[in-house]
Amino acid sequence: MMSFPAEAAVKMGQAANLPNLTAFVEKIHARSAYQVALQKGGPYAYA
Repeated sequence: MMSFPAEAAVKMGQAANLPNLTAFVEKIHARSAYQVALQKGGPYAYA
């Protein structure tokens, strides 16, 4: 549930001074489950 606001903040450049938030989003994107979901669901605007 928290991935959307975190991804939005990173995408909009609001996380430039928040390295932990950026790392959190990178970890989410690296998960195999996330990759499978993108394959099944198609492109995601904040990915």
